[in-house]
Amino acid sequence: MRIRLVSSLTLAAAAISPSLQAAEGPYVAARGSYVMTEDADWIFGSDFGPVPAGGNVISKFDDEYGLGVALGTKLPSGFRIEGELFWQENDIDSGRLGSVQLSALGGLNGDVGVWGGMLNGYYDFLEGPLVPFIGLGVGYAEVDANVNLGDISVIDDDDTVLAYQGILGVSYDFTPNLQGVLAYRYMSLDDPEFKDRAGGKVDMEYDSQAIDVGLRYSF
Repeated sequence: MRIRLVSSLTLAAAAISPSLQAAEGPYVAARGSYVMTEDADWIFGSDFGPVPAGGNVISKFDDEYGLGVALGTKLPSGFRIEGELFWQENDIDSGRLGSVQLSALGGLNGDVGVWGGMLNGYYDFLEGPLVPFIGLGVGYAEVDANVNLGDISVIDDDDTVLAYQGILGVSYDFTPNLQGVLAYRYMSLDDPEFKDRAGGKVDMEYDSQAIDVGLRYSF
């Protein structure tokens, strides 16, 4: 009986050890994201056409897409750390000045693109084929704003700011080395600042939510 038990444990350890070995060490990852940028406030520091100094223009965005690639390593005890490069962009759907819609002036249009780099830390809660995880990230992002009122260019500028994100997701082991990833991501930027076409300052608030689908390959 004891010999059978030892043999069973040996076989189980041999079956488990390859996945444990693959679980720790370096990995590469890539993701595609469905990005939902929240309504953004644009605070104008000086008069610009119909927008008075201190005017609060609120823009709505179309849902768009983003990409990300990462290089990381899995540490003992379920922790992971990675460096990530990302890009996302959303078209402006409409805008209003206070409670007044800007459609009568040709409508607000354009786009806001964000790209940058993040340092992310994760914690994997389980070992196994289905692994829930949580993550936090901090880094820098360049925000490129192209905003028009009808055919008139209002803002064509960029700014580099601090970026923060929180991530909640789950991974699934297709093989010991290849995982599929599904995650929710919330990103917030440290209020980008632009200049309008007249040279006045414009402060923006930017927050986005995203659903990520990706792959992670461990070496």
